[in-house]
Amino acid sequence: MYVDAGLCGKDGITTISLSYITRGADGEVLFAAATALRQQMTPLMGELTAIQDDLKVGIQRGAQSFIVETDCRRAIQLLSETDKVVLIL
Repeated sequence: MYVDAGLCGKDGITTISLSYITRGADGEVLFAAATALRQQMTPLMGELTAIQDDLKVGIQRGAQSFIVETDCRRAIQLLSETDKVVLIL
């Protein structure tokens, strides 16, 4: 799965765009989604939210394993440092 979060702030209001694409083992696109939120969130939290949303959808669709691709180094570090990823559904 590939995830990305973009943030844009103006006049104290932050708009966050979250997007993700999930592919099968053969590279075929299984599903994709994008959404926009208006709330305060750091770029790291945006990336982690996109990852969490994609994992939820993948689990609901029966996926049993995941490879996460993101351009956020800190998100990768956090996911790599944990023994288990706790997902709040």
